[in-house]
Amino acid sequence: TLKKGASLSAQHGYYGYRQNGSGGIEVQDGACLKIEKFFYLSGLTQIDNGTGSFLQSGGTVSANCTLYLAGPSPATSSAQSTGVYTLAGGVLVINAPEGQEGIANGIGKGAFHFGKGTLVTNALAIDLENVNGGNFSPAGDEITGTTHLTGKKPRTYRQGAGGKMTITLASKNDHDRLMWNTQNGSSVVIEKGAVFEIVFLRNYRPKSGDVFTIITADRIELKGDPVIRVEGRPFKAQVLKETPQALQLVCQ
Repeated sequence: TLKKGASLSAQHGYYGYRQNGSGGIEVQDGACLKIEKFFYLSGLTQIDNGTGSFLQSGGTVSANCTLYLAGPSPATSSAQSTGVYTLAGGVLVINAPEGQEGIANGIGKGAFHFGKGTLVTNALAIDLENVNGGNFSPAGDEITGTTHLTGKKPRTYRQGAGGKMTITLASKNDHDRLMWNTQNGSSVVIEKGAVFEIVFLRNYRPKSGDVFTIITADRIELKGDPVIRVEGRPFKAQVLKETPQALQLVCQ
């Protein structure tokens, strides 16, 4: 357990649990864990058939690599392993190198539970359920960026009532985006009551009629009006049924 005030740098990477049985780590409020080269929760080798768990109840976890819930290689990893990451608080930052998957299941049994914490990542290769009051922020504070859906399987991003996406706007062409289109049926579902919180950078203020495409996907379903929190002019949400489809925020 990493408690308040603890700071750990895993320069060679993190491996959660080996062989049979189960084990893991908890990162609590006020703690900091930085991971550099690899981030595996379980199943790295074929004899690692146990369960690796990672509970983040607070603090900051940052990784400059892909978070694999289970081992990544069909040739050398165990398909019987289980990896579970629970983001219940704090901030998880994934900055995967170009071409990597960001957060991926691996070949075993992976689960990513998104609770009330903040997720910042430049890539995802999993279904993501933002339905428990979490905050999804593509680039984090004071910066703009894009989260890309990676991998070949169709995936779904679902944002429920109370689930939040923070969108940073620096200009009409410089703002946060979620690129969820892979031409294989990936979808985005925004339920009634889902929250979009708009943050402006460098004193930028949009004009009435300005349009910001914040999500593209093979299919977008808008189930009722989302809640849009912003200072100044109000915004509305609309979906363009093109290929790919687009969710846009329009300044009123």
